[in-house]
Amino acid sequence: MTGPPTPPATSPIEFQDQARSNAAEQAQVQVQAQSASAVPAAAPSASSLASYSDNRPEIYQNAIPDIINAIKINDFTTLVQITEELDFTTASDRQPSRLLVVAPLVLGYLILDNTSAAKYALLRLSDNLLNVGLSCALQSLVVATSNREHAKVYDQANALHKLVSQEIPDKEFASIIITLLSAFIEGFRRRTFELLSKAYTSLPVQLACVYLDWPEAGVVKVAERQGWTCDPSTKTFSPQLQPAMTRQTGASSFSSLDTFHFVADSVARLEV
Repeated sequence: MTGPPTPPATSPIEFQDQARSNAAEQAQVQVQAQSASAVPAAAPSASSLASYSDNRPEIYQNAIPDIINAIKINDFTTLVQITEELDFTTASDRQPSRLLVVAPLVLGYLILDNTSAAKYALLRLSDNLLNVGLSCALQSLVVATSNREHAKVYDQANALHKLVSQEIPDKEFASIIITLLSAFIEGFRRRTFELLSKAYTSLPVQLACVYLDWPEAGVVKVAERQGWTCDPSTKTFSPQLQPAMTRQTGASSFSSLDTFHFVADSVARLEV
């Protein structure tokens, strides 16, 4: 008789712990390799990815054009299919070049609002890749998104953008990640805006700015375009859910539980 299922990872540390338990044999090989080379055990930084820019395996090189084409036409379902199939084929690869596929896969799932699949894509990485700076940044972004920590989502997205811009030598790969990251943030804001419209009949402007990570003038402009009204004397919005909003974003409808968590989190923010 089997025990209850293990709860999903909810923090970067739990990501690493779960990955280690699922890949004990691989971890043992890694330790032996480190001992043989007498290299101190330390988490590699994003700069350790420099090796793949000059020597991409053919299987990855051949997939890049299809990945780029899918991104150009905003077909993120196809992007996920391409990268998921390739990741399955290269599951035993412990080289940094594997992140050429896993990073777009994770961001593709986030764009499609599938955080569970994004987590699992990261958990399939071996220990040495899970500890690379790029993987750690992706873990933090996935955790913040999964936990509905809106301010942290924007912070982690900015941190990932900075890391990729400054420490990833492969400019083509960096461009792919930055483009996907921008698409994710855009979709995340749209879904958040839709949920705000559903959850509130009255909303402080300041709180809307926190959830959307925009300055007040930007939030007011977008809100009024969506039919919201703003009382300048009280700095309060009167949101209105537009039917066209859901059709535009393609986002699934939110449950009552989603709305409850959103309002509860908002109340906590206002009380701080």
